[in-house]
Amino acid sequence: MQNTMKSVARLMGNLSQGALWIAGIGLVLMTMFIAAQVIWRYVFNDSLTWSEPASVMIMGWFIFLGAAVGIREGYHLSFDVLLYLLPQRGKELLHTLSDVFVGAFGGGMIFYGAQLAIKTAGNQMPSLAFPAPSTSYPSWPAACWSSSFLSSALPVAPPASIPRVSARRSRSTDLMELWILFGTFTFLLLIGTPVAFCLGVSSFATILYLGLPPVVIFQRLNSGVSVFALMAIPFFIFAGDLMVRGDIARRLVALAGSMVGHLRGGLGQVNILASVMFGGVSGSAAADASAVGGLMVPQMKARGYDVDYAVNITVVGSIIALMIPPSHNMIIYSISAGGRISIADLFTAGIIPGLLLALCLMLAAWIVARQRGYPTEAFPGLRAMGRLFVSAVPGLILIAIIFGGVRSGVFTASESSNIAVVYALLVTLLVYRTLSWEDFKEATFAAVRTTAMVLMVIGCAASFGWLLAYLKVPTAMVSLLQGVSENPLIILLLLNVVLLILGTFMDMSPLIVITTPIFLPVATAFGVDPVHFGVILILNLGIGLCTPPVGAVLFVGCAVGRIPIWQALQTIWPFYGAAVAALLLVTYVPALSLWLPSLFR
Repeated sequence: MQNTMKSVARLMGNLSQGALWIAGIGLVLMTMFIAAQVIWRYVFNDSLTWSEPASVMIMGWFIFLGAAVGIREGYHLSFDVLLYLLPQRGKELLHTLSDVFVGAFGGGMIFYGAQLAIKTAGNQMPSLAFPAPSTSYPSWPAACWSSSFLSSALPVAPPASIPRVSARRSRSTDLMELWILFGTFTFLLLIGTPVAFCLGVSSFATILYLGLPPVVIFQRLNSGVSVFALMAIPFFIFAGDLMVRGDIARRLVALAGSMVGHLRGGLGQVNILASVMFGGVSGSAAADASAVGGLMVPQMKARGYDVDYAVNITVVGSIIALMIPPSHNMIIYSISAGGRISIADLFTAGIIPGLLLALCLMLAAWIVARQRGYPTEAFPGLRAMGRLFVSAVPGLILIAIIFGGVRSGVFTASESSNIAVVYALLVTLLVYRTLSWEDFKEATFAAVRTTAMVLMVIGCAASFGWLLAYLKVPTAMVSLLQGVSENPLIILLLLNVVLLILGTFMDMSPLIVITTPIFLPVATAFGVDPVHFGVILILNLGIGLCTPPVGAVLFVGCAVGRIPIWQALQTIWPFYGAAVAALLLVTYVPALSLWLPSLFR
C-alpha cells in the first residue's frame, strides 16, 4: 500500500511538472504572438487578425493549468492566521474540509464546463479556423488534495450560445442572499481555503439559493479571464522576473547609491530611491522587496545599520512600486471597474503620489537615522555617477518604453508589457549577458505561478462581482453611507479606514477585485474621480501588504533580513506613519493624482 501511494505521488508530481512546462511554453508563445502583432503593424503596415484571440486562448490554458499546479504546490493566496492558532489535529481537519470545498468546486467546473463546450460545439472562434470548444479554456481539476492530487483539464468554450442572466434585472434583495454570499465567503476564508475558491464557492452557493442556472458562475469565470487587457499582467510579471535575474536591479541600486548615499542614513535613502527606479520596471511590491532588499539589506547590515531599520525601509519602500508605472494592480483595478477607466491615466496618476510617498519615507528614514547615529556614504563624484548612469541606462530606457508607449497610444498596455519582456530579454542576453537558461526557465515558471494565482482570483471574482451587482450591493452601500454623512471628506476617511482594516487580513489583488465594485460607486456618488479613487485604493491596500497578519511583503522583507516579524514591528511605526501621511495627502489633495493626467488630454 505504501509503495502504491509513493507511485501515485510520483505520478502526480510528474503531471504537475508537465502542466507547468505546458503553461510556461504557452507564456512564451503568447509573448511571440503579441510581439509579432506589434512588428507586423509598425514594420509591415499590416495587422495580424489571429494573434490576439490565439493569445487569449493560450492564456486561458496556462492560467488554469498553472492554477491546478498551485493546488499541489500550495501557492494560492489564503488567510491562514486561524490555522496557526490551532493544534496540529485541528489544522489537518480544516485543511481536509477546505480541500473538500475546492474539490467540489472543481467538479462543478468540469460538469458545467462540459455543458458549455457541448452547447457551443458548432461555434467558430473569431479569426481562428477552429471550433470553439477545442480552442478555449480548460476547467479546474475534478478533485484537489493539495499535497498529492492533480487532475488534467477539460475544454470550456466561450459561452456565446448560453442564455445570459442580466445583473441589472429589477428585483428586491433578500437579506438571506447576502448572508449566504458573505457568510460562506467568510467561513471558507477562516478555514484557510484559497481566496479564489472562497469567491467561487460562495458565488455558487448563492446562485443555488437564488434558483438561477449554476452554469452562470462558470460562464462568468470563463469570461472574466477572457480579456485581452489582462494579458499585461503576466507580461509585466514575466518582465520583472527577467530583470531580477538579469542584473538590472543591481545596476539600478548602484546608480541610486551614487545619487543619495551621501545623505544622513545613506543606505536607507539608497534603498528608497532604488525602489522608485526598480518599481518603474517591475511594478511589483513583492519583486521590489525581494530584489532591492536582497541587495541592500546585507550591505546595510555590513555597514553597521540595525537589521530592523534595513528591513522596515525595504518593506514599506516597496509600496512605491505599486504607484510608479507599470503597476499591474492598476490594470486589475481598471478591469474590476468594467474597463471604463483608462490604464494610461492610472499609470500617469500614480507618478506624483509615488514620488510623494518616496519623499515621506526618505524623511522618516532621515529622522530615524539621525536618532540612531547612522553614517553617511562618501559622494563618489559626478564622473563615477555618470559611469553608473550609463551602466543603468538600458534598464531606465525600459521605463520610458513602458510609460511612453501606453501614454502616447503607440501600444496598448498589453503590447507595452510584451515589449518590456522582449526588451528585458535582449538586454539581459545581449547587453549584460547575465541571463542563463536556468534563469530564463525559473523566471518563466515564476511568472506562470504568480499569474495563475492572480488571474484565478480575478476569474472567480467576476462571478462574485456579478452577484454583487445582481443583489444591488453597491446601491445599498451608497444609501448606507449617505445616511452616515453627506460630507465627501468624512466618506473618504471612512473608506480609507475600512480599506486599511481589510488590507491587514487579505492580499491586495483579491481585495481590489472584491472592493472595487462596492466602493467605486460610493466614491463616484460623492464626486470622487474614478482615477483618483484608484490611486487611493492602490496606495491604501499597498500599506496592507506591510501589516500583519497577512502582510505578504512584510513576510518577504523579514525573510530577506532573517529576523522575526515581531522584531520588525517594534520599530516600523515611523514608516507606517509616513505612508499614512502620504495616503491622507493623496486622498484630500486630488490634484496630486489628477494634474499630470490632465496635461495629456
